[in-house]
Amino acid sequence: MRALSRGARLLPLIVLLAWVTGIAGAQPATLEGTVVRIVDGDTIHVRLSDRVEKVRYIGVNTPEVHHPRKGEEPGGREAAEVNRELVENKHVRLELDVQSRDRYGRLLAYVWIGETMINAELVRLGYAQVMTVPLPGGGVDPSVVAGDVEGVDLVGEMVGMMMAQVAFAANAQIMSTTSQVDRRVISLLA
Repeated sequence: MRALSRGARLLPLIVLLAWVTGIAGAQPATLEGTVVRIVDGDTIHVRLSDRVEKVRYIGVNTPEVHHPRKGEEPGGREAAEVNRELVENKHVRLELDVQSRDRYGRLLAYVWIGETMINAELVRLGYAQVMTVPLPGGGVDPSVVAGDVEGVDLVGEMVGMMMAQVAFAANAQIMSTTSQVDRRVISLLA
């Protein structure tokens, strides 16, 4: 079997990062508001000028806190708390993508405070995983398949996100093991 070149191996990652960060195509629509409530690690409520919107971060997923079937997942409360520390009562800029709402009616957005994209910051800190959802109709804008688009080092960003994914997985495993040990100790003490 012929080994793929480094560039060929990185190409899918570059395309994924371009899609996740929304740099493909035209300038995204933006809204501004103030965060008024934290639902969990990847969902917030934002007061816009005339309404409050429930906003789901695009491209990331955090462990569940209030899931009807899964219940609370290890790391869910911690992710929600970090999200709270990052955005609660702060002015945010919301960048909308191709699909503005999910099937639950939540506004889908990249959430920015100044120059910091909160979606990516949660991944960098190890509290979120990169998540992709296929676009309706599929496909990727071929103009984004490059090593550098509008000054963004896509390869560097993807490597950073992948390292954060490893940290997230390790952190979740530690928290799961700790939780199991805590339960075992409690049962022994009871």
